Amino acid sequence: MNARFTVWLLSLILALVVGAVGFAEEETVRFGTLQGPSSVTAAPFLTGDAGVEQGLAVDVTVRSSPDALTPLLIQGELDAAAVPVNLAAILRNRGVPIRTLGISGEGMLALLGAPEELGEMDGDGTLDWDDLRGREIHMPARGATPDILFKALAREHGLEAGEDYRLRYAAAPAELASRAAAGRASPALLPEPFVTQALARQNVSVVMDLQDEYRATFERDSYPMTVIVVTEDFVSREDGKVAQLFSQALGQANELVHAAPEDVLTPAADKIGMPEEVLLSALDRLRLTWRSGTEARAEIETLLGLMAEIDADSVGGDLPGSEFYVLFDEER
Repeated sequence: MNARFTVWLLSLILALVVGAVGFAEEETVRFGTLQGPSSVTAAPFLTGDAGVEQGLAVDVTVRSSPDALTPLLIQGELDAAAVPVNLAAILRNRGVPIRTLGISGEGMLALLGAPEELGEMDGDGTLDWDDLRGREIHMPARGATPDILFKALAREHGLEAGEDYRLRYAAAPAELASRAAAGRASPALLPEPFVTQALARQNVSVVMDLQDEYRATFERDSYPMTVIVVTEDFVSREDGKVAQLFSQALGQANELVHAAPEDVLTPAADKIGMPEEVLLSALDRLRLTWRSGTEARAEIETLLGLMAEIDADSVGGDLPGSEFYVLFDEER
């Protein structure tokens, strides 16, 4: 089955599903997302490939940072948004009436290193946790998700920041990626698309996959880095039918992206804010997915609990309760 036919077929299926709901009027979802990896799963909506014109329209707003996106959600200008999982918890704890619809990204963090700087490594060119003892680890931002996750993993392996390893923070991920690519920051923890940009220089390689480490260390299926949140008002529309349809549309959009990435992502590259060649090269490492309901809740609660142990402020204090999640009848 060729790529264009696959895209057409999935689009048709989604259109039929949407049309079968039978809303009296077309429902519009005002969906906000961030430039970069968070927007990739929304590419079919950005280009119209998702076929959601029958009964459900997805109007996408793309912003450069959470600080530019969250006010729109708080002020009721968005129905849904893709945000980091701990930001969703912070907003809920601050009284913003949002709920989590599901997981859209399962983590995209990697520790990069220059072999000549790291010296001894395992035969496969990777590092284990004992290899990090006594080293300086370069981080993109103090208190951000990569920083907290790394500390949680290191602690599980008997390493404490400031005692067993040192942390050096960069002003921005782009700066750290440039230094890592030049072999001047090793090892360095980076998210996509900065990992792909640094690897293109061929001076560094991935010496530790943080997602693999997370799954193995905490015995979880996924590291739920990005979630889709929706407002309480949106959840109540048409007795929950609109939210359920949007969940299905997100799943179909994810399938479209993976079925024919060049056809779907190339025309959306400018809006996503990633160069086409980087976007296509990084796709597998983005770990895009769609997990809704009960499964999403279990994964999210585990991660938020780990983050709260390192820094309670990183999740806004207390862990959100069951009201933080959207569970459809068949998922309860």
